[in-house]
Amino acid sequence: MAAGLLAAAAASAADYYVIGENVNGKKWALAAEDCKFTETSTAGVYEWTGVVLGSGFKINDGTWSNANANFGGSAKLTLGTPYTYTVGGSSGNITFANNLTTVNSPKVVLNTNNKTITVTGEGGGTVAWYIQGLNGNWDFIDSKKLVETVSG
Repeated sequence: MAAGLLAAAAASAADYYVIGENVNGKKWALAAEDCKFTETSTAGVYEWTGVVLGSGFKINDGTWSNANANFGGSAKLTLGTPYTYTVGGSSGNITFANNLTTVNSPKVVLNTNNKTITVTGEGGGTVAWYIQGLNGNWDFIDSKKLVETVSG
């Protein structure tokens, strides 16, 4: 009888974790306690807040074995805009739009009711572009960083 009650309790509350290239300074740390979502007062809606979230992340149940709890995507996620995730072992890593590489003080909302992930916070670093091969030298030390311009 007690085993049946434990199984029912475990099935009613999923544990979800945000994992990726840089989650609070961790790299793909499965089931790390500071990467765990908490369930909100709305059933099926989970939240996670942290210090930093890097571009290239997924959400799962702390394992790779349950494909139904592996949330990812292929399109670019825009901060503050609900992102429709895909489910499965082959879903891609979620990356940020606008060349963002990190989000500082991120809040991630996983809404399993409408199948979206929303990330808010302060955009961190952006992708930098360099030109190499100047004067025939392919050493990175001699490369030049490109400066973004706005054309009108």
